[in-house]
Amino acid sequence: MSTLHELLASYAVPLQLWLTPEARKRAADPLLAAFEDTALVNTRPLSGLANLDGPAVVVIAANELQGRREGDLRELVRRAHPGRAVMLGGTSDRDTLMTAINEWGVIRVVGADDPPEAIVSAVRAASQNLKREVALESAIDDLDIETTMLASAIDHLDAGRAAALERTEGHASNTLS
Repeated sequence: MSTLHELLASYAVPLQLWLTPEARKRAADPLLAAFEDTALVNTRPLSGLANLDGPAVVVIAANELQGRREGDLRELVRRAHPGRAVMLGGTSDRDTLMTAINEWGVIRVVGADDPPEAIVSAVRAASQNLKREVALESAIDDLDIETTMLASAIDHLDAGRAAALERTEGHASNTLS
């Protein structure tokens, strides 16, 4: 039996970080420094939204949840699936938190006054969650394929067994005759 670490490694995908316009102002420098060689950090994902494919971790500012670009940002979060969002700010407003979690799929929240290390930590936690989600979805797909193959093999064996039984009955009938 493999360990969770081995399972996650076998389904590893490169980490993508997508920063929304307002989040870019606060998070770009610490995230670029922290994930320089280990992730693809896209600081302008909305400019190429049609060409983006997840999974990814989206970093979004709380004040963007109900702004003029709400539709584009919702599409960005949808394209990041099974990746989730990390929200910057909004910790003092209960309605904003509820909307972020329930409607936007935010998995981590970083306070407005938290240091840059908190942003990096939240993104690392979100990336670990992303790896688990990708591994889980991939393992489910693999299991579905294996189950289909086993069902096909069982059907083939049943058909062979029925044909062999029919041949045996035919031989026995001929012998008795």
